[in-house]
Amino acid sequence: MSRCCWFILFLWVFSEVLVAQTTDSRSRVPEVVQKAMAYMQENNYEQALKQWLLAQEEEPNNWLYTYQVARCYYEQKDYKTAIKTLTKQAPTDKVGQMGSYYRLLAACQEARSDTDNAIATLQEGIKLVPQEGSLYADLGGLFFQKGYNDQAVAIWEEGIDQAPMHSTNYYWLSKMYAHSSEPFWSLFYGELFINMEPNTQRSMEISRLLGETYKQVLHHKNTALLSATGYNDWLLNDETTITSPCTALENLAQMVVEQSSLDFDSLKNIVIFREVLTKKALTTPLLSNNALFLWQKSIQQAGHWDAYNYWLLRKSDPVVFDQWLQFHRYDLGAFLNWIEVNHLRLSVNNKLSRKSFYAVLSPAATISKK
Repeated sequence: MSRCCWFILFLWVFSEVLVAQTTDSRSRVPEVVQKAMAYMQENNYEQALKQWLLAQEEEPNNWLYTYQVARCYYEQKDYKTAIKTLTKQAPTDKVGQMGSYYRLLAACQEARSDTDNAIATLQEGIKLVPQEGSLYADLGGLFFQKGYNDQAVAIWEEGIDQAPMHSTNYYWLSKMYAHSSEPFWSLFYGELFINMEPNTQRSMEISRLLGETYKQVLHHKNTALLSATGYNDWLLNDETTITSPCTALENLAQMVVEQSSLDFDSLKNIVIFREVLTKKALTTPLLSNNALFLWQKSIQQAGHWDAYNYWLLRKSDPVVFDQWLQFHRYDLGAFLNWIEVNHLRLSVNNKLSRKSFYAVLSPAATISKK
């Protein structure tokens, strides 16, 4: 993995937004900006830099042009000059500008092997704009590169709490938890990620990961489902008092598996498991307000449950998905039309994170075996 890969994912998207904000009818340099963007689309940063410097001469106080100048230096690997350009003029207002400033500055520092200062820069940015999810994504990436996995996970988790609609933090957490003692969090975060970023190379990767993780944990009497709590004697009683949402969820999942003779290597049966688990969870007090289960409920009520599941897990078993699609092409189309309007919406008051999940303080729930 190349150095600085954590930082460049959103640089181009942000550049498009910045320029859109500057090329209105009042701008004195629209032609210069258009030329600069055309060169950047061609990855010709040397010529793009010349245009941005012209724009900067015309409007020296316009931070958007300063950012683009620094970006061009960064792309040409002149990190020292990029840092000098950025530190001369920092943004003071908009959240998007502040976040991008700290990300690019940290990227330049990391490219010069100054990881400690890159970490400090991102931490400073988080203090100033804690709702900027990309800062957590980058900071977690730096700790991960240094081998500090626990710290990386904690940072990405905080990113989810502060910026629930930023997808990258879910992406990395899904990958990390897939190989942990709590694989359910890989399933949760992975599903949320695909809903936020549905048609990218990363979403195809996570779709495969979801299928693999389900197949690993959903085997008859598989104790991996209970590994986070080590609590499995609930099966000895008809009713058990549950005080932890995590325990309640894992017990429900184990209940479904124990009472089933299904082969969970099958995509079709994984879909059945998900349907049963969601229905049971929505009647369990500690889980009924779970943002993901409520989202799944809305899909069920809209009549798109099967299509949603096959779409979500389409890369986990492409052969089975193609077989299903032969007879359900209309169903998939109807679902895609529906979700385009009724897509997942999370907020600081409606989110799902491991931290908030464990922090729930609710009356004890009673789960009955039926």
